[in-house]
Amino acid sequence: MDALCAALGEALAAWHRDNPLARGAPRRDLRRGRLAHLGDKPFDALLELAAQRGVAELDGPLVRARGFAVALDPAQQQVREQVLAGLAAAGLEGRTDKQLGELGPAAVPIVHLLANEGAVLDVSGVGWILSERLDAMRARVEAWLGEHEALTPQDFKEITGLSRKSAIPLLEWLDKQRVTRRDGDRRVSYAR
Repeated sequence: MDALCAALGEALAAWHRDNPLARGAPRRDLRRGRLAHLGDKPFDALLELAAQRGVAELDGPLVRARGFAVALDPAQQQVREQVLAGLAAAGLEGRTDKQLGELGPAAVPIVHLLANEGAVLDVSGVGWILSERLDAMRARVEAWLGEHEALTPQDFKEITGLSRKSAIPLLEWLDKQRVTRRDGDRRVSYAR
């Protein structure tokens, strides 16, 4: 077991060296090399033992070396600020991974770090949006529904200033968040 824990520690060190912007390694990605022969249950038991011994920290589907935290260097910090500025400028129109990738190869891993921090959210059909913008939109929709019986896509476009291309996915996002529910071609408060 000592040798297997050491092998896991080496695998984690290599993962962090190769993926410095990742919060941790997916569990099954570590089951290679000297650990490849382990079945699912023995590997999971090894992870638990490594966590007990202080070799690793388990974080849901991720495993990281004890004490590991992502630390951005000055260049990555600059990209982080550019990503945040780009998302702020985009507003509710959002930015896709491809659009953010134009800022450099670190932009997409950094936006995923921002997502883990809760600063941004990936909305299907739109892209990455600042969480604070989504919260403000949600509050506007809830206020609208407090004063009106329903919200049509046209109403939503008017209160947000969005095009139909972005409005429809955001309305669907509001449905998934249980703020609204679809009633024909309009939305009503989920609470009603």
